[in-house]
Amino acid sequence: MNKEIEKMRENFKDILVASFYKETQVNRSIHSSIRDGKKIDVKEYKRLLLNSIRRLRKLVDNSSIKNSDIRNEIQKLAKKPVLV
Repeated sequence: MNKEIEKMRENFKDILVASFYKETQVNRSIHSSIRDGKKIDVKEYKRLLLNSIRRLRKLVDNSSIKNSDIRNEIQKLAKKPVLV
């Protein structure tokens, strides 16, 4: 039962992330972006972004997040090629 509740909590958090993603219109900004003459693979970027958010969320849940953790995740995302 506890595992089911924990899974529901994680799913709820993912729904909040999706809502935030939509409401802030990140997709619109990414979709129109061009990098070195190629468009960004939006699906892949969303997947990478969600994984970063999940890692940061775990740090928040453990009360151990630092500004450097956030900066490191941003740097990792910026360095990964997500081109079509």
